[in-house]
Amino acid sequence: MLITFRRDGRGQAHDQGRQPGRAGRRPWSAAPDPVGLPAEVLERHGAAVLRPATAATFAGAPTPRTTIYRTGVLQLPESFLAPGSAVLLARLNEILAGIGYRLAAERVLRFADLPPAFKRPRRLPDLLRRVRLEVLPGSVARPVDAWTALQTLRAAAAVEPGIAAAVARIELEHLLVGASLYGDPSTEGHPSTEGHPSTEGHPGPATYSRGGTGGRAPVDVIMSAPRRCDLGRLGGRRPVVAVLDTGIGPHPWLDCSTSPAADDFVYLDTATQWLIFAREVLDDKDQPLPGPIEAPVYDSPLLGELDTHAGHGTFISGVIRQAAPDAKVRSVRIMHDDGVVYENDLLVVLATLLEDVQDVQSGAAPADLFVDVISLSAGYYSENAEDVAYTSQLEEIVISLGECGVLFVASAGNDSTERPCYPAALSPLPDGTPAVWSVGALNPNGSKAFFSNDGPWVRCWATGAAVVSTYPTDYDGSQKPLDSLPEENAPGLPPRRETIDPDDFASGFATWSGTSFSAPLVAAALAATLLFESERDPGMSLGDFDPAHTVARAARAVRTLGG
Repeated sequence: MLITFRRDGRGQAHDQGRQPGRAGRRPWSAAPDPVGLPAEVLERHGAAVLRPATAATFAGAPTPRTTIYRTGVLQLPESFLAPGSAVLLARLNEILAGIGYRLAAERVLRFADLPPAFKRPRRLPDLLRRVRLEVLPGSVARPVDAWTALQTLRAAAAVEPGIAAAVARIELEHLLVGASLYGDPSTEGHPSTEGHPSTEGHPGPATYSRGGTGGRAPVDVIMSAPRRCDLGRLGGRRPVVAVLDTGIGPHPWLDCSTSPAADDFVYLDTATQWLIFAREVLDDKDQPLPGPIEAPVYDSPLLGELDTHAGHGTFISGVIRQAAPDAKVRSVRIMHDDGVVYENDLLVVLATLLEDVQDVQSGAAPADLFVDVISLSAGYYSENAEDVAYTSQLEEIVISLGECGVLFVASAGNDSTERPCYPAALSPLPDGTPAVWSVGALNPNGSKAFFSNDGPWVRCWATGAAVVSTYPTDYDGSQKPLDSLPEENAPGLPPRRETIDPDDFASGFATWSGTSFSAPLVAAALAATLLFESERDPGMSLGDFDPAHTVARAARAVRTLGG
């Protein structure tokens, strides 16, 4: 297990574009944009790629950078939808009417109107909500575009100070993409390398995506599950790592429970899961996430090929099982099996975790709901120029988590670029401590992986290439061995002879590459270090939830680990 920290890792991500480039290279702000997704994935999620050359802007506005966003929705604070904000909402719709759009706010059921059975964040009552854009009746029929709508509102706010503060709180809903490599990046269908200038004609990053060179492929291991210590010996509480990913599939190493008080390795957070589902249904989203359990999902049902990120969450949980067997995983499914994460779903989960942490610290919730580390293996590239910062509720929540002593770990991305990827590249907290521990990937020999993003905003590095971990045992895609004897197995005889089936994961283990897997390794190391420090020093007890204590405890773990 290789983990290293940058000694100069406090560089502000928002300043990247104003720093000089390295000798013989372009400045980071001038680097080619690595953003892309296959057309079928964009269509599935109602999304588009914002291109600077064709994006609408108003006079004096900075040229945007490439990003992926949902075209039919904007994110508005929930207070904008309350009856007391009817005048503001009417004014916003007046402005949008100039381009033939309207905000269909009446189609959004407010959090306050949800049945009591649904858990909901209370400390952030103004959480952003998706609001659909519609074409006004009688207008020229054309597809709605959230970026055009947002630019129209910002142009009006530039000359109408009374709405400027409100418009600054309206955001696009970005698509985050899982940071694992799969398939063959020389063909269409690889979101982290499609149209990627650093890989066109460059075989370096491409090699990691093929089976046998670090791509997703079945393997077997000759070892038993890492031993876990008895809970009583650990002082009654395990460090908790929240894994926000594709959920958990069946595997003997990953015993699961839906109760936070149970001592199973995985706590399936069904309360938060159903909150996400309820919001998605209420917001009329086309692709609502199912429950917390991973099931085989195929990219094309008629072809039977496993989807690109199928098994992603199970693999990540297995990394933590190996590196921190005495920890506990709190699993929330926010990633689709094609690797897409909706920004609003992420906001809901982080707000819920923040509420749980603050409730534990105030004595209003049991200790089982406290979270020590958050692991996220997905990210997006912001459209904002480096010298322009629009309000980001994601950053607000992440900072609040850090102020409660929660360590946030995120993958740096697999695009071989120095362009900041979010939330990994969020700026440090006011005291200089990183709000997010952004993690790049190392090869097994300790060198930096060719595919990994880099730059001063990448604060630590860990093994992320050709990693071996758990994979759902019931995943078997349509690919078959290259060679196999035709006869069937006969009773009492050895199994038939064949070459390796490239997508039969009955062994329960796989090898895979990506910063997706270096991030949970750092999260696991932090969790293990929290436990180590609590055993070594009674003053660092995991059972003390005073905010000053949890912040000091987190800082001690980082220092011990080498940060």
